[in-house]
Amino acid sequence: MNNPITFPPFYFFSVIILNFVFYFIFPEFNKICFPYNLAGIPAIIGGFYISNKSSNLFTKSKTTFRLEEPSVFVQSDFYKITRNPMYLGGLILIFGQTILMTNLISLINPVLFFLCINYLCILPEEAIMEKTFGANYVKYKQRVRRWL
Repeated sequence: MNNPITFPPFYFFSVIILNFVFYFIFPEFNKICFPYNLAGIPAIIGGFYISNKSSNLFTKSKTTFRLEEPSVFVQSDFYKITRNPMYLGGLILIFGQTILMTNLISLINPVLFFLCINYLCILPEEAIMEKTFGANYVKYKQRVRRWL
């Protein structure tokens, strides 16, 4: 990978850690009461499922996860609904963790993750996809939204 700052797991795990930091440093903002915070659990499970199933499609297709020229253009399963199901699943998981941990300041973290992924990861990836797959990818972009 040429540019480590566009390494998506870095953003994902940074935001997960930031949720814990905010929980312990700003306990006065831990305001989402039990049992309402448990609403985060289905989001965590759902986000994990979406990300995991989508990454398994990449593995089965033998294409790359790196910011380089892909060998296969995956368009099945969740990729029929969103161009970025792994990132969407990660976003849902982070939102679920934020709710589960009850800290209101942490609600900024899913937004932070979204902005980083959208502008620092997805835009370069889409440029590579257009260069590699041309008109087929452009048609796909017209048919399937970036997020939802």
